[in-house]
Amino acid sequence: MHELLERFSGATVLPALAERLAAGAHTGISGVVGAARSLLAANLARRMGRTIVLIPDDAQAARALHLDLSVLNQDLGLLLFDPESPRLQAQLAALAGGPSVIVASPETLNRPAPVWDKGVESRESGTASRLS
Repeated sequence: MHELLERFSGATVLPALAERLAAGAHTGISGVVGAARSLLAANLARRMGRTIVLIPDDAQAARALHLDLSVLNQDLGLLLFDPESPRLQAQLAALAGGPSVIVASPETLNRPAPVWDKGVESRESGTASRLS
């Protein structure tokens, strides 16, 4: 597995794609199937040192991508976005420490987003909310 990851991260297209994303571009990527999607996402998040958001076609694809990411990239911050999760504020705060990937289905993005009061601390993380 380690050899596969090294070979994948040496692909010539990755630096250019990471540069475009770091400059603020939004992009769709096609032709990447199976677990290669999670390898691509993890590699881009690491190269950029930031959180990236993936929006696959539907909830089932989001869960599958999240599972692949959790198995293949255990050192990466990871969140399957669910706006109804009572732990969402703490989960988002935990991602602030380094490169991470948020996977969100179109269905979850169409639900109302939570609103937190400024200065209210999360009981789980002990960090003040930055969302309002």
